[in-house]
Amino acid sequence: MSLRVLGLLLLLALSPSVVSAASCADLYARLTAIHADLGTAFEEIQKLSPAVIRGEKTPKWQDFDQLDRILEAVRKGKASAAEQGKLKELEDALHEVEQSIAENASFAALREASKAAPKVALPASGTTYAPTEYALKRQYQHLLWELNKELPQGLKIRGVRIPYDSRKPQLLAQARQIVASQEKRFDPYFPNSGFEDRESLKTAIRSFSDDARRLYDRLEAEQVELAMNRPEEARWWVPRVGFQNQRITGTSKGSMDPDHRDKVEALMTGGVKAKYAALDAELKPNYGYLKPRPEDGLKQSTAAFQYGKDTYIFKKDRVRDRLTWTAGDSFGSVSYAGTPERPGPKNWQGFFVPWKDRALMVPDMLPSVQEERIGYIAGSVARKGAIAPPLPPLPREPVPPELTYPPKPVQPPRPVLPEPELPTLPKLPEAPVAEGLPIPRRGESTSDFLTRYEVSKEYRQFQERFQKYEEEVARIQATFEGSEAYLRYQAALEEYKAKSRVLDKAYDLSDEYKRYLHEQREYSQKMERYYNEYKESAEYKRYLEEYARYRSETQAVIKAHKESAPYKKYLEETEKFRASGGGGRLGPGDYKGTALEPFYSQDHYGYLELQYWGPLGLDDVEIFEFRVTPPSGEFLRELQKRGIRIRDGRVEPAVEWVPPASVP
Repeated sequence: MSLRVLGLLLLLALSPSVVSAASCADLYARLTAIHADLGTAFEEIQKLSPAVIRGEKTPKWQDFDQLDRILEAVRKGKASAAEQGKLKELEDALHEVEQSIAENASFAALREASKAAPKVALPASGTTYAPTEYALKRQYQHLLWELNKELPQGLKIRGVRIPYDSRKPQLLAQARQIVASQEKRFDPYFPNSGFEDRESLKTAIRSFSDDARRLYDRLEAEQVELAMNRPEEARWWVPRVGFQNQRITGTSKGSMDPDHRDKVEALMTGGVKAKYAALDAELKPNYGYLKPRPEDGLKQSTAAFQYGKDTYIFKKDRVRDRLTWTAGDSFGSVSYAGTPERPGPKNWQGFFVPWKDRALMVPDMLPSVQEERIGYIAGSVARKGAIAPPLPPLPREPVPPELTYPPKPVQPPRPVLPEPELPTLPKLPEAPVAEGLPIPRRGESTSDFLTRYEVSKEYRQFQERFQKYEEEVARIQATFEGSEAYLRYQAALEEYKAKSRVLDKAYDLSDEYKRYLHEQREYSQKMERYYNEYKESAEYKRYLEEYARYRSETQAVIKAHKESAPYKKYLEETEKFRASGGGGRLGPGDYKGTALEPFYSQDHYGYLELQYWGPLGLDDVEIFEFRVTPPSGEFLRELQKRGIRIRDGRVEPAVEWVPPASVP
């Protein structure tokens, strides 16, 4: 009985023209009375995109959000009607609509469009999927299947089958080949580290100090964590499309410059930029960092936290054969990789170093581990002076009484028309690459070089090629903008804008919107009244008295601490340390007279950067660590389904986290 009722609900939502405006409004009110989310489904389902349902168009997050809301509304409404014993009441309200199914043009059009689609949806290109296309389409079809389980047979919206993406295994094989090629390229440059071979470096490290030996043993046994940070808002995307680099996402918390990244990555792998740029975007690396384990007794470096507060730690057996690294930011290391004209690296730092040569990390990371117990960063650290005596415990700061506001009014949904789709843009020719251009000679002035550069045959030839390229692009653009398809699109766009203006005006003049504005004004007045009453309350005044007492007691404790004998002794020792020339830097170059003296290293700064080549997703993750908001909802269920451990990074060291029973 309940399936039939909900089927009628969804049918009605897709066909508002079947019944009169009065009966539709009456039905909406009766559905909302049973459960507010049934009204939400009534509003939302009529906006589903036929092109997304048929697999012709890649869904966006708005499409997922829309389908998620509909599915949740249907399930909640169904459960609520059953709990209240109102299934019969709901069925009676929709019975009069049942006879009008054949006349329902909106629903019929959607259902026929889905039936007319082929059972199997090909990639948008017709041959291979674009990055994220397969994952998003497959996930959307799964959600559609979940919705169809809630509907009777006659009202199901038929989806399509998304064929398997054969790109992923091919990209993984290519990623492993890139790293294998790096290992072969790297061998001749290893002596630039200052050691004859790998074994002599390992011997020097192990004999240098206990910290160096422990670091080396830990690295050799892979008792470290291969990490990557992402912002919390990525929790929606990661289960669906995995981890994507900036070429695919179009965003970056670091340097957003895909063209420069192609140049750096081509040089660091010994490739040519033009050829490297043409590689599949998902083959190119995602960037991460080397992280100590919680049990290692080291504080975690915060250098990578700018990329997000969520940390994903990867399974070594799934990434080690497609993993490289650099000591610090690879954008700095590229200075050792030569130039496009002479791409041969000067020394081992001009490479993405293969993971198998991770012993080279030890001299770079050792200073921060020895001096500050921070792991794992590359670079110099301050020499240690006297340590200040600990401050005595301070009084506990009082907590102000809780301020509660009245519930905020909810704005009614604004109607939105589907925007016309832009016709497929024509493929443009590739821009010419400036290669073989003159470079400055030793001792040549800038003005002489520029004069020689501008009259050179190579520069003139490049100018001619670029002019032809611009002319061809302009011709293709003009042809496209004069095409019948583009003119139809422009006309449809103007019609869309005009209808949208009419809809917006009607919405702004509607009783529902005016009522919302009135409630909003009342809400602002209530908030001001609540706040004034709060400030005048006895509880708040008592808090102010406690806070003044707290400030006075705290200042007294701090003053007594600074006048104490241990603190005065600390100030004396600090002054002696500065007078003796202390306060300098201890870095990887400070190994003179030790077993690591031959080690060649630039004074890098930052985390030990890792490069993960090829596709990377949640299936590659071993541990998820949060620093702000614990996982919940769909994201938590995805982590649990894959058996991914969860750690609470709000404390240091991080601890295992189990969701409370109240977490949805």
